[in-house]
Formats: sequence, structure tokens, C-alpha cells
Amino acid sequence: MEAELLTDKELDAAVAHNVFGFELKTVTNTKTGKPETLCRKPGSEWTIVTYYSGSMGASLTVEYELSKRGWEWKRCPPPLDRGESPRKG
Repeated sequence: MEAELLTDKELDAAVAHNVFGFELKTVTNTKTGKPETLCRKPGSEWTIVTYYSGSMGASLTVEYELSKRGWEWKRCPPPLDRGESPRKG
């Protein structure tokens, strides 16, 4: 699976399954007729997959979960304001 080829919803489902270990199932939305992916912790109720790719709060939850597994991030410095020199001094 190549993450860059996934749609937003496919990426969200992949995160739910591969990061959090949720079970997945696809159902047809009765209002739209389009497929929806549901997830659950084993033995729990089915819910719509969280929008990890489009929600800041949800993406922070993913970051926290991965940090518990030893992942680390290098933070990029903030962009320069217009007219600001990258040199100090």
C-alpha cells in the first residue's frame, strides 16, 4: 500500500486499522448510496472512521499514539516573514 495514492477516506481507514488496531467494514450509506467505512475496537460498537487526515485534533491523537511507540518528529522552523533575513545579527 502506498500512502500517497490513498484517498483521504482510505488513509483514515488505514490509520484506524494499522495504528489503532480497529476492525473495519464497509457499508453503503443509505442516504447517499456511497460506501462508508466503519471501525470499532474488537467487541465495541461500530462507528464511522475518524477523519484523521482532515482534523487537527485527530492528527494529534495519531501523533501521540506513534510517540508512545518511539516515533520522533523533527519540527521545521517557522517560515520567515517577508523582508526578514535568515541571518541573525
